[in-house]
Amino acid sequence: MVKLIKFVRRIVFISGLACMVIYIPASIKPKALPGKNEILPQLYSWPRQVRITPMKFVLKSVEGDEYEVVALYDYTIYGLVVSLHHSNSWIDISHRDSGDTLNIADFSLVYGDNLKGPYLEARYSHGDWTGWVRYYSEAFDMRGFSNNHLLTDDEDIARKILSFG
Repeated sequence: MVKLIKFVRRIVFISGLACMVIYIPASIKPKALPGKNEILPQLYSWPRQVRITPMKFVLKSVEGDEYEVVALYDYTIYGLVVSLHHSNSWIDISHRDSGDTLNIADFSLVYGDNLKGPYLEARYSHGDWTGWVRYYSEAFDMRGFSNNHLLTDDEDIARKILSFG
């Protein structure tokens, strides 16, 4: 019986190790970005931010936590999503530890002149709070790169956002 238990433990350990060996390279392989001819015209525009009369409202996260939000600006942004981070992923302990249950995802965008070619010569990644870019072209303009936090208390919208990536 002891030999059987040791054998099962060894099989479980080897299986877990094999899964990690397969998962880690698969999870860090960059996804192919669309070519320059596939970029929609509106993605070349710069974000627009317009001051509005402050609006106060309360959002309730999926976990039930309440957040008071004061909107000061109307913000419109179009861009190519180059990196996405789900705040509820198993590797994200920062959101869980800070109690932030409203910020469901972060995504990085590239827009403006970067989409004329320099975006293809860059590599993108994400941490718990920050989007990162490593660019290899002097033409890459950091003003055309942003990290955005998505907040929603609508379960349908949250489900759609989390279905990406």
